[in-house]
This record gives sequence, C-alpha cells and structure tokens, in this order.
Amino acid sequence: MAYAPAMAHTPLRRLAVLGGCGVLAMSFQAPAHADPTFTHISTPSGRTTLLDDGGSPTFAISGTASPDVTTVDIVCVRGPSGSTDSTVVASAVPVAGGGFSTVSPVPDLSGSSPVCRLKALPSGILPDDDTTSFSGPILNIDIVKRTSDGTNTLDFRLTAGSGNGEISVASAGKCGDSSMGTLADDLSVTRDSEGCVGDLGGTAGSVRVDGHPALLPPEVLAFTNGTSPLSLSFHTRKDGQLTWTESAPLLRCSGTDTYPPSSPGACGSLLGTGVSFHRVGTFDRGGHQVRLRDTFTSSDSAKHRLRLVYGVESTPPPTGALGFAFPGRSGGFHGSMTGQVVTGLPKKAATVLVRSDRFTAEGDPSAGTRAITWSRPPDRLAFSADDATVFGLQYALAVPKNGTAALGLTDSQATLTSTARALGSRAADDMMPAPRITSPARGAVITGKRTKVTGVVRAGANGLPVSVTVNGHRATLKPTGASRATYHVVFDESLGKHTLTAVARDAGGNRRSTSITVRNK
Repeated sequence: MAYAPAMAHTPLRRLAVLGGCGVLAMSFQAPAHADPTFTHISTPSGRTTLLDDGGSPTFAISGTASPDVTTVDIVCVRGPSGSTDSTVVASAVPVAGGGFSTVSPVPDLSGSSPVCRLKALPSGILPDDDTTSFSGPILNIDIVKRTSDGTNTLDFRLTAGSGNGEISVASAGKCGDSSMGTLADDLSVTRDSEGCVGDLGGTAGSVRVDGHPALLPPEVLAFTNGTSPLSLSFHTRKDGQLTWTESAPLLRCSGTDTYPPSSPGACGSLLGTGVSFHRVGTFDRGGHQVRLRDTFTSSDSAKHRLRLVYGVESTPPPTGALGFAFPGRSGGFHGSMTGQVVTGLPKKAATVLVRSDRFTAEGDPSAGTRAITWSRPPDRLAFSADDATVFGLQYALAVPKNGTAALGLTDSQATLTSTARALGSRAADDMMPAPRITSPARGAVITGKRTKVTGVVRAGANGLPVSVTVNGHRATLKPTGASRATYHVVFDESLGKHTLTAVARDAGGNRRSTSITVRNK
C-alpha cells in the first residue's frame, strides 16, 4: 500500500496584492513529492548460475525495498516490455524494516529460456509493467532431466544458459548438442540454431567395436530388455561455465549383429566389448561454444578396432535454405545433396561452416552461422542417403592395449559468418596445447655446443602428442600419466645466439610450437 510520508520543512510561496493603502498577503504549501517505489535484490548478486539436477534444490534471496512496499513477489522475467515471459519464484514475501529475505526452490525453466532476470515486484505490479525500478541479477538455470531405472541413470537432457547464450544437449547416445541460441539484452532469443553435433547413436554402425555394433545406454534401453547405467556428473561455476561428464561401457548383443535388433529378444544377452566411453562437455562462459572431448579406453587390457560415425544434423528454416562451407573448398556457402561425399579435407583440425539460411544477408538477426570444428579429419564426410541436412563424420581408430583413443568436437555459433569463422579457428587451436620448454631457461647461456632440452607436453583432444622435435631433432617422450608426458633431447648447436623451437605433433596431424632464445659460448 502506498502512502504519503509526513512533511517536515516545506517552503511557502507568497502572493502580495497591492491595493490602496492595504496589503493582502496569501500563502500556500507546495506539494511534497514522495520517493519513487523501488526494490533491489542483493543476494544473489551479479550473474549467477544455479543447477537443478533433481533433489529440490533451493537458494537464498534477499534485498531492500522503499518504505511504501510491504510485500514482494519474486519472479524471473525475460523478453521486452509488453511481451514479457515470467516465472513466479516466491509469492507475498514480507518486507520489514526496508528489507526482505526468503529461501525458494530453484525455478523450473525447462519449458522456456534457461536464462532470466530475477526481480522483486511489489504486490499488484505485473511483470509486463515497466519494472526498471526493480533491479536484480541475471540467473542461468541449468536443468537436468534424467531417464532412470531405479537409481541408475540411462539418459539425460540438459538445458543451460551462460553469458549471452543458451543450449540444449543430450547424452551421446541420443541427438547430442541439439541447439544453441544467442540472447538479446532483454534475454530473449534472437536466433536459435537447431541441430545435433556429436551424436553417436541412432544409426546403423554409429559405433562398431571389432566389427560388432556397440550400444550406448539409451540404445540399450530402446532396443533390448536390459539396461546399462550412465555415470553422469555436472559442475557449474558462478560465472556461468558448465562442465558435464558422462561415462558408460560399450555393450553389444550376443544374438545378432543387426542394428537395431529386430526385437528385444533377438538381441540375446548383453556382452561387453572391452571398450568404455567417456565424454567431457563444456559450455563456455560467453555462451557461444560447446566443446566435446571423447575418449575410448580399453577396459580388458586388449587392443580394439573402432569405427565411429559422428552425426551432424542441421534444421533448415521454414523459408530459405541451409548453406555449407567446407574447409579446403572455396566459393562460400553451397547447398547439399543426399548421398554427397566431401573430399579434399585438410589433414589437421578444421572447421565446417553451416549457415542457417544461405540467402540471408550477413548481420540479419534471424539467421546465423554455426562452426563445427573437429580435432582430426574424418576418413570420410558423407551426407545421408535420405536427408541432405544430415552428414556423418566417419572415423577408424585403434584403441591400444591398456590405452585410449581420443577425439574432439567443438560447436560454435554467431550472427556473422566472420565471427563464427574466428570462433572455429580458436577452437581448432584449442584442440592441442603447445609444448613447454622447462630447460634451458629463456635467455640462458650454455657452455659449449652440447645442448640438452627438456620439457613437458599435455594431452589435447587427440590425446598426448605422438612426437616432439627440437630444432629438427626428435626428442624422447615419456608419459607420466594419461594427460602429461615429459620429453628430452641432446644435440650440438653452433656457438652464438640462436632460437630453440620445440614442435609437438598429435595423432590428428596438428602441430604446436614454442620457442625461446639462448646463447652457446
């Protein structure tokens, strides 16, 4: 309820009327102006990420309000004035002494955008009203929906927000990274890029181990009478970066090598393939990239042959047409055909660009460009025989005895093709860390020609580097763990000042280098 505060010192205005020999004086009080109604949420503050992975999580809300506010409704709002989308978080929270506080369940935004602005609205104020006087933080609500059998997770669907974007992803056995959206200042989606990246399920032979079709947990659930648990975890940072991991054994049917099995009974019992799958996914703080890092590990101390098909699907707009620009090819964006095979791909990490509508002008907010970057070139890139919007990245990998094979994909998107291309270039560079020279130190003076160089390399998307050279001399690599190795090399160098350059190469043909300057005397 609003009320007019008591007036303290109020100035008087005087009107004097001169007539004859008398003076008539009149005075009145100027109206007082009350302070405007306001609220401010102070906790949480800034841009905050909340994770809802089941279990009815809660979070604390507190703030201040003007004296005329007695209760507030806490809401999450999105969209421009006049078309605001809102979700009620808490109702009729009392205000006492100019402050309010409550503990509320994390709002379920799975039916809409996972990003909203938290506001405390005085009772009677609608979200569609002008609410600029009611300030609050932006919330990223990461929501996980699990498909479970008792305590075992078999599949999941994630919606998440971060920075200026939002995503929807699923497990690798389903349509993986399925959408990315860019947000406007009012947190409404300006463009949504639909499609799958990193899908390892749903087609014949997507994963084959030693010639047998392998099943991930969602496929086990769909095609057999059995279940296979999916190990799953999520981690969110306050600044919005999200990381998730999923792991499962790759299984196969004992009764048939037909995919999918003609019936649940045709599968027979489930057998292990001797290979386990592990994925680490990251949604970056800027909201423009999803990074997928996959590893396939021998779980039976034997070596195995893998054949993989990573599905990439793009949803065309109601009007217009998709455009594809493949690395190593000129001429901008082109249409695609069913059964088309793309050749001449670079022998290293590279990016294919997918324009949501190749006929739109650059900068049109209704269209965007997706950059799909791989850590190593596929053996074959082929469009579906039935659908020209779907292509597969086909790989043949060897899993060493007691070892691991690795691959990486990054999905980026932007309104401008130039920005998407830059994001793809950055993603390609991120597939492999540069080597580090630990000795000699930069600027060191070495006595004599004999030069010993030592250093450290770390695993990238394709695993540990397969070789390191220093000034053309091959170094000896010694793994010290799954993600780290040391190297050393000794050679003669001429006297004087010169540069030492360490070059690391990985299994995907990527090269990264580090240089220092030293002097031999």
